[in-house]
Amino acid sequence: MEISTTLGISKIADSIFKPKNIEQLKNEFQSQRGKYQNISVFSTGNNWGYGCHAPNANHDLLIDLSECNQILDFDPYHGTVTIEPGVTYGQLSRFLISKGDQWLAPVHGGGPDCSVLGNTLERGYGITPITDHFSSILSLSAILNNGELYEGSLKKLGFEKLDKLFKYGIGPYYDGIFSQSGLGIVTEITIKLAPKAAYVEMFYVNIVHEKDLEIAVESIKNIKRILGSAVGGINLINKERCLSMAIDYPINKIKSGEALSPEEIHMYSKKLKLTPWLIVGMIYGEKTIVKSTKSIIKDEFKKFKNRSVYINSNNIKAICFLNKTFKLLSLNSFSKITESLLSLYDILNGRPNNLALKLAYWKNENSELKNQKVLNPNKDNCGLIWYTPLIELKGSSVFTFVQFIKSAAQKFNTNPLITITTIDDLCFDSTIPILFNKKNIADQKNARAYYEYLLTEGSKLGFFPYRLNIETQSKFNIKTLDLGIKPINEARYK
Repeated sequence: MEISTTLGISKIADSIFKPKNIEQLKNEFQSQRGKYQNISVFSTGNNWGYGCHAPNANHDLLIDLSECNQILDFDPYHGTVTIEPGVTYGQLSRFLISKGDQWLAPVHGGGPDCSVLGNTLERGYGITPITDHFSSILSLSAILNNGELYEGSLKKLGFEKLDKLFKYGIGPYYDGIFSQSGLGIVTEITIKLAPKAAYVEMFYVNIVHEKDLEIAVESIKNIKRILGSAVGGINLINKERCLSMAIDYPINKIKSGEALSPEEIHMYSKKLKLTPWLIVGMIYGEKTIVKSTKSIIKDEFKKFKNRSVYINSNNIKAICFLNKTFKLLSLNSFSKITESLLSLYDILNGRPNNLALKLAYWKNENSELKNQKVLNPNKDNCGLIWYTPLIELKGSSVFTFVQFIKSAAQKFNTNPLITITTIDDLCFDSTIPILFNKKNIADQKNARAYYEYLLTEGSKLGFFPYRLNIETQSKFNIKTLDLGIKPINEARYK
């Protein structure tokens, strides 16, 4: 059967095995495995822009784990939760709220219907306090290629509770080999959650002059270095990306495959009072700590000209009022901006929504599809490819990267939609959505050529993705290394 993707390619799966629970997967895996040379597995299949639920190669057996969606264990004292592959961010968020709302779901911008386990194993990230999602794994279980069950060393020794509290176990640490590898089918993970802060404050800082981008990056580095997890991930967003949240793409340009012109970008930006760059982040902690942290952040951002807004539980109601007023007055662009603020505030508080996912519909001829309650860009025939390179967290490196993206976008007649997010105080990851109209074959070919250009030329400049789509993975042939090291039984660590 043919499996479509948002990448503009389709794959052929010979068969789909959809177990109703993990026990069925364990019981039938060997018999299913024996019929096919290759297996591809997905949790919910909602990794749009990377491959969706298509197999890695044609004629694979496709294993669908979306119905294996149990929350197996929750420890409200320590803030740990054990989940199966089909558990979504929306499901986890609702569960945590029902259990006292003391802990944050580690959400990202992909919406409420994406798999927590899937994103964690792909080393995804977000902008809540635990930015690096794979780092939150405390333990996991997996079915190996030969049908055997992999478990952590402490669990095998009978210390199941300790296994869920101390991620390294005893002896060699193997859990990491199941990340971005396909070396096993991970059936459950236990992750550490961030506590819900007593007080939060979102900062929304407009960089007035493009020339101040490098200074702003150095300020962001200092903030992350000094304040650590008191500040979640920080987003740096260019005005074109902000526009994609505030306006509809002109239908005539969607059909023709044309980019918004510089004059149009200027006109829309002026109308909406958008500056070249926007910085967004959240401060978490006790009220007095947040106040002190905010003071440090303000001092850092004084190094360049900016317009700042700080949003907390006291003034969020005012923004709700503004949003309603803009809607009543039919000021649609401004209502979209305030709506985006409210949605972003929810995401930073561990409540997932479709704010960022609507981006996938920007060049869909049926723009109304993005207003559905449940969004599925693949099902709705959206064209989306993610280019997600790592960038040194350094002003000059970010400047080089931005110039490269702008030049490449102009070369391929598209608009540079740039978001850059802190992983820590050392590294940024950028998410560049390559959007296209799947009904326009020329536009589709141009988008794929644009991605290949970014991948090839970006590599020459020192930028390379933290994650590859199913079509690109095989080109690099990244394999698990055989280091040729054999254990020496007599050796003892001193």
